[in-house]
Amino acid sequence: MNLNQLHHGQCATIRSFNGGLLSFTQYCADLGISAGAKIQLMRRAPGQGPLQIKVLGTLYAIRPDDAKNIKVTTS
Repeated sequence: MNLNQLHHGQCATIRSFNGGLLSFTQYCADLGISAGAKIQLMRRAPGQGPLQIKVLGTLYAIRPDDAKNIKVTTS
């Protein structure tokens, strides 16, 4: 399952990063978004707007295209 497939308020655990972009994976790791971290989808902006996620108590906005590259497992 991809991050962008979660429902509002749903929690999951990050399994891996897809897409092969080392810079994206490193950027996420710098923010504390890494494999094994608990993640919650807080809300979605209308249309193709960003998703608001919560990781380790911090809120982030992430583009839907980037969310497709984050593999998660639901709790």
